[in-house]
Amino acid sequence: MSKVPEGWEFYRLGDLGEIVTGNTPSTTVEDNYGNEYLFVSPFDMGTNKYVRHSQKMLSEKGFSQCRKIPAESVMVTCIASLGKLAIASQLCTTNQQINSIICNDDTFPDYVYYYLQNFPELIISISGTTAVPIVNKSLFSSIRIPIPPLPEQKRIAEILSSVDRSIEATEKLIAKLADVKKALMQELFTKGIGHTKFKDSPLGRIPEQWEVMKLGKYISLSSGKFNPTKNLSSLSSQMCPYPVYGGNGITGFYDKYLVDYDTIIIGRVGEYAGTSCLVSRLCWVTDNAIYVKTIDSNSVNLNFLNSYFVYYDLRQLAEQTGQPKITQEPIMELNIALPPISEQTEIASILSANDSKIEKAKTRLSKLQDMKKGLMQDLLTGTVRCFNA
Repeated sequence: MSKVPEGWEFYRLGDLGEIVTGNTPSTTVEDNYGNEYLFVSPFDMGTNKYVRHSQKMLSEKGFSQCRKIPAESVMVTCIASLGKLAIASQLCTTNQQINSIICNDDTFPDYVYYYLQNFPELIISISGTTAVPIVNKSLFSSIRIPIPPLPEQKRIAEILSSVDRSIEATEKLIAKLADVKKALMQELFTKGIGHTKFKDSPLGRIPEQWEVMKLGKYISLSSGKFNPTKNLSSLSSQMCPYPVYGGNGITGFYDKYLVDYDTIIIGRVGEYAGTSCLVSRLCWVTDNAIYVKTIDSNSVNLNFLNSYFVYYDLRQLAEQTGQPKITQEPIMELNIALPPISEQTEIASILSANDSKIEKAKTRLSKLQDMKKGLMQDLLTGTVRCFNA
């Protein structure tokens, strides 16, 4: 950004306030550490705007040996994991990987936070080519950013903070719904719906009407087929309408399909070995995945089975020698407690309703994140001016 809107001026970070590089009290002196003051490291930054907790805490003695960082200071990682940002929520201190900006009265900390968040290359580009990237205090202080008048800084920060609050609330909702799902699965896959009589089984106590059976009695599995990346389109089109699934979801689109029925796709190798997803459309499955080829639908509900796979976590069946890999055999040999098909359908419906809430929240989160990106680009470049009403 070489030009600024009328009324804006470029300033060095060092001109916006005092730059403080953190330090670490001796780790060999045990009573330097306690639970009285936050001792912020890069580990504590980058997730939330404000740092309210830290992995390590200092005692009064340890804190007395450190450089003090007041509340509302902007903290920036400048060694190794460059450009992680946070604002101090209270008086604290940081380790030496962090430079903090204690803003003067003409600089609103939230504006500086959002500007550096939107333009991380300002820090990364001056780190040099050392094995461990580093931006020292002098270089950090020399970074220039455009500064609007203080009222406009505050208004920009207010708008972006409002979006951030919505993002944080949505993330908390997603986490809460995930916890609800976990609790529901634990209850439904062990106690079912409305049962009062239970019996012992190889899998523990289960409702009397349920039976423990080997999964291979009801389903067959097949490995997908190799499909070179060069054959795939990155976008769905009339020419290539069929999604191609690997172990971690859709990897592209193809002009042919391999599977023409609802199925469950299970990651076969690597990081996603054992993860599963339900697919309800024509698709291709690559050799990085396994899929359910046949199922006795009179005995097993496909949606119920996929939820059970998530609950059981098939990743524990993966071979861990070298690259994780899962084969068909341990899945087919898996013992499963099966309710009557009507109860399976009801269980699947309950879990599906919760999944729909999670997906709805995730869609909202994605829209909010896109909104924030657009607003940051417009407001922090002055493309859209933001004056107080």
